[in-house]
Amino acid sequence: MLPENQVLLETYLSSRRLSPGSKNIYTSALKSWDERTGVPLARLNAGKLELWYRSLTESRFSASTIITYAQKLRILYRFALQREGRLGRREARSAAAEAFEAIPLADLRREEKKEKNDRDRLVLPEEFEALMRTAKHPRVKALIAVLYESGCRKGEILGLRIRDLVFGEAYAEIRIKGKTGERTIPLVYSVPYLRAWLQVHPDRAPLNPLFATVINGEIREMNPSSPNFILKELSQKAGLVRIIHPHMLRHTRLTELARSGLGEYQLKSFAGWTPDSRMAARYIHLAGRDHVAAVLEAQGVPVEAVRAERPRPLLRTEECPNCGGRVGPDMMFCPGCGYVLDDALRLEMERQREEAVRRRLDREYEERMRRFREEMRELVREELKRIERM
Repeated sequence: MLPENQVLLETYLSSRRLSPGSKNIYTSALKSWDERTGVPLARLNAGKLELWYRSLTESRFSASTIITYAQKLRILYRFALQREGRLGRREARSAAAEAFEAIPLADLRREEKKEKNDRDRLVLPEEFEALMRTAKHPRVKALIAVLYESGCRKGEILGLRIRDLVFGEAYAEIRIKGKTGERTIPLVYSVPYLRAWLQVHPDRAPLNPLFATVINGEIREMNPSSPNFILKELSQKAGLVRIIHPHMLRHTRLTELARSGLGEYQLKSFAGWTPDSRMAARYIHLAGRDHVAAVLEAQGVPVEAVRAERPRPLLRTEECPNCGGRVGPDMMFCPGCGYVLDDALRLEMERQREEAVRRRLDREYEERMRRFREEMRELVREELKRIERM
């Protein structure tokens, strides 16, 4: 980032009491400007602003992200005008608003409204399975599984430490430190993926990040934007028609739980919402289950049959045929006993093992025959010598 933009960002952030998440948004917004225009934000002009907007659009940034970035850049630009003493507060506000008229915010907001159609943001089973199938690294598989099953915010998951994960006999628990304090989330389906990841984790010290990355030999927490980039890359590799992002996994899980009959209080506690939040009511309304049982029962459908229609989670586990532990349907090996789960791979490994055994037996046979021939030649020589002495 240009020194002028770095100073502007640090000065503004130090003057405000913002959450780490808000600071990251300001940083990402200014980085997007810096990388695409190469000029200090304080020297903004219509041409550079149009260049920035066009670049984001061509890079397939969502309308919601462009709106957010534009809002943050406008605030930083206004701050820069005031900081340099060029304009007073009111004049700076007016100048910033006028400069950002080059961005078609009305069109973006209409597009954002379409993007935010709640039902369209639900991740489909085939999409989730494609993501898990395409993911190869154990950390990526575990991250996607936990993001979905926990229903947690991206930042909450990235903030987890090794000590925040506790394995039980039938399930695991993660201790989340979120906006509303600390809460505990049970995990069932993610357990085999977490076990597989921990087997290759670079350092399982209690205070190290659960989803750690290694940079220049140093173990660090993943960058806040990393899950977005990972899911975007996987979505493209899997050939999905849309890009899946972390919040869609949270949204899908909370909708599932609401459809499964979780009450408003329990949903608030699980999702980390404040007691007066209206989000739980929104999800219960979206799930549309309040009236379903009553209507079906009135039409003669047994209550047991209605309850049996609860949605199947996107993530599920199976039993390892060797040790009985839980494994993911896309796993190649059991993280508990190492048993090969993929039938084709197991057959190929057995074929290779048999081939290796056959080659070893052939070598042993050849070696025995070589020693036998040597021994016979030696016996013949000895016999010939004996005959000559007669």
